[in-house]
Amino acid sequence: MVHEPRVSKDLDFRYPEFSAVRMARWLPVVFLVASCLILQCNARAHSGRDPLRPILERIAVDKTVILTQASCPYLDFAENWILHVERLGITNYLILMDDDVAFKYLDSKFPGHTVHPSVISKGSKHMPKPLMRYDSLDFNNMMCDRLGIQRRVLDLGFSFLWTDMDTVWLQDASKIIPRGFDFVGTGDRFRFGHDEEEENKICGCMTFWTPTVPARQALRDWHQKCIDSTVDDQRTLQEMWASGELKKKVFWYIMPWQLFPSGALLDQVKVDFSRSQAQNPGAVLPAVIHANYRTGDDAKRKFLQERFAWKIPPEQKFPECKLVQPA
Repeated sequence: MVHEPRVSKDLDFRYPEFSAVRMARWLPVVFLVASCLILQCNARAHSGRDPLRPILERIAVDKTVILTQASCPYLDFAENWILHVERLGITNYLILMDDDVAFKYLDSKFPGHTVHPSVISKGSKHMPKPLMRYDSLDFNNMMCDRLGIQRRVLDLGFSFLWTDMDTVWLQDASKIIPRGFDFVGTGDRFRFGHDEEEENKICGCMTFWTPTVPARQALRDWHQKCIDSTVDDQRTLQEMWASGELKKKVFWYIMPWQLFPSGALLDQVKVDFSRSQAQNPGAVLPAVIHANYRTGDDAKRKFLQERFAWKIPPEQKFPECKLVQPA
């Protein structure tokens, strides 16, 4: 005799909450959450494999690095920049190299502070050429490419202070720039006065970024606009700043021009460099000088020499750069 199992009438095995209709309603949400988790995992994995990470971890001080870029035709400017920075006792700087010739030269003299081109880019958009003409396609592409490098540093969780190699540090700028902002910039005035056009000129030559969400998004937008534009990163940045687009996205601060004057403003003021900054790194004004608003290495070199900010002897020899190609 077979007994059928008794099932309580109080039990309901239909489970209406898992009906096909309800599951269909939740599928898009489940898919979205799963996609986000996968993207986050992939991002973490990618950043963990980034060959730039161990270099940053080794050189950073308080998760902050100082970055500049160098190529073979301008090795004298790069070395001049390094000599001034090291004189101030600064150790957390990295030189991003555009070509293998420049890397070999600077790495032999300043080991541990250079980044090989292969770490920066597997396939550069521009072909490094000796003395690229300002506003040429190669020049503008190079200027946009470096924003991609800056994005990587920020996405890896490091703050960075970017500076052009035709600047000279008379003080440790990293100690002067205030913290607590997403973005700290410097002006790029051509003249004095309360001129809205001049006040909206900021310089991509000296920027400090903190790895906050707004800062990462702003730098991403700047990079994309530069890629989509026919001009360089400097004019793209000024367009974003003048329109208010960038100001709305980040908590920002612009350093006073007295500390970070443009080359044009320095042409209009008198500073006794021979008695102050050239011999006293702790002098008040200015902190950094920039040989901009002039084109050509001769004009830039003369500008720095006149301000006792050139440490390279005229007899020093540098590598030949006529056949420089991406590494």
